[in-house]
Amino acid sequence: MAMIVSMREEKGQLRATETRFFLSSLPADPKTIAAAVRQHWGIENTLHWSLDVVFNEENACVHKSNAPENLALIRK
Repeated sequence: MAMIVSMREEKGQLRATETRFFLSSLPADPKTIAAAVRQHWGIENTLHWSLDVVFNEENACVHKSNAPENLALIRK
């Protein structure tokens, strides 16, 4: 089990702190666990960036029935 405390700063001032817990089979080495967490979030952030910028997903006007979920699956 690992605990990660993330702090976000803006213009040198602390804006937010978040604590997350992870279950992992990795060795109990902080550098290894931190690298794995950063890699995971890097992939997540890249995916969301491409959905927002390339597909303009946030401004999609489809809200009826299952259509939003179906289109999200096609985009991914």
